[in-house]
Amino acid sequence: MNNYIKKTIVTSKSYHSNDILKYIIENDIIPIDTMLNDIETMERKKILDKHPYAITETTDKKTGKTQYCTYLPSDTKGKRIYKRRSTRKELEDLLISYYKEQEEQIYLSTVYHEWIEKKIKDGDIKQETYDRYNDNFERFFVNYKHPITKKQFKHITEDDLENYIKSVIRDLGLTHKAYEGCRTLIRGIFRLAKKRNYTYISITHFLGDLELSSNLFKRKVIKKRKEVFLKKEIIQVTDYLNKNIDIY
Repeated sequence: MNNYIKKTIVTSKSYHSNDILKYIIENDIIPIDTMLNDIETMERKKILDKHPYAITETTDKKTGKTQYCTYLPSDTKGKRIYKRRSTRKELEDLLISYYKEQEEQIYLSTVYHEWIEKKIKDGDIKQETYDRYNDNFERFFVNYKHPITKKQFKHITEDDLENYIKSVIRDLGLTHKAYEGCRTLIRGIFRLAKKRNYTYISITHFLGDLELSSNLFKRKVIKKRKEVFLKKEIIQVTDYLNKNIDIY
């Protein structure tokens, strides 16, 4: 894309970006093959940037040819898997295939456990908060068994999330206060998921735009007989009444 087109896109605020892109494609300003190749290159780079191990060159002792080596993460703690290929592209293809397959196995529970373990490890929360979050996750997600928990994370849409929130409030009879506990988990899970490129959803914008009717929440009814004063409060009340005597 030349500088003129870039400048036009930036300065043409009266046009929607989709309209500009459509015009560019229809008028063959950017060949579609070139654009698709650029997108694929960007996707490959995004995946490879997440790889935690270096790619190194080594010489095969038998053939004398150069080989490219790296490691893959292992399910066994403290372990890693050694991999090598004849060309760098072959090794990168292996890595991309591995990480794409891993993404297929990412669910809401996967991200939650990564989020909560990071919070306790970084010292952001204390043990009692850690335990409370786990209890809430069991209540709102594990035991509730909404379809959203069975979906691969990358396929969860904003409609899915809205349906889940309204369903869990209604079905579990949540008060505003109880929903806040659920909302805290949702916010933490989806913020980390966005950071890890598991989702396109901006949870801050989503929750800000979400409309929840007050009729959806359970109202907490306080029985008059259960309204009692503590001993300290009785002393304060009687002391006030003695000093402020009136007909009432």
